[in-house]
Amino acid sequence: NVSIASIALYGGGGAPYHHAAIFRRAGHEVDFVFPSDVADGALAGFDAFVMPGGGYRAMFGQIEPLGREGARAIRDYVRAGGMYIGCCAGSYDAATVAPSFIELCPAQEEMCLLDARVYNEEGENWGLRSPGIGVLRAETVASDHPVMTGMPATFEIAHYNGPLFLGAEPLARLVGASDRFTPAEEFLGATAERTLVEEAAGHGVANVVAGPSGDGRAVLFGSHPEFGFTVGMEDEQEAARMLLNA
Repeated sequence: NVSIASIALYGGGGAPYHHAAIFRRAGHEVDFVFPSDVADGALAGFDAFVMPGGGYRAMFGQIEPLGREGARAIRDYVRAGGMYIGCCAGSYDAATVAPSFIELCPAQEEMCLLDARVYNEEGENWGLRSPGIGVLRAETVASDHPVMTGMPATFEIAHYNGPLFLGAEPLARLVGASDRFTPAEEFLGATAERTLVEEAAGHGVANVVAGPSGDGRAVLFGSHPEFGFTVGMEDEQEAARMLLNA
């Protein structure tokens, strides 16, 4: 029997609709929450809070409307026993990021839930060094973790510019690019001798991490388990199992 969860999906920035479809098909209860709802304590009524991938302004577009008060409300919800699930920009929002980003977006330090350092940090500029766009290959490295229940030793997952992680508890690590992946170094037809994906795979960098935060937990998907591989991305893939497990 599958327990029915009440899930809050952030509607204040980003792309939550594929998450909503996957959760609803599995029978879960889904509601959208907005920055004012979060600040007013609405998360207390939910089993899990999901921060999706970002939109035009990525992490800024999600965090700035929350401000310090809303970001702190998310952190307090998790530490009191709640569940945070972040994908792509939503995972960056709750990770350990560079001081240069916090200077530009101070509210992020209120949302930091895990000691998961962003491997592909941009450095002096805000945001990320993009690994690229398309389908990556990953390997399960914590087969006994609940999030990885039923996942094979290796699998494919969509990735759209998002973060990769060092630290926290790695659940899946990058293996490399599939033939349906365009490295950022080769955008607009360029060529590259070595790519960020190859570098990260060589260093055993994770694209899925998890860990406790107070009495709650967080799962950070640098990739997109909710996305399929077609243009519409509605073709639910094996990686979606991790999202439902979480």
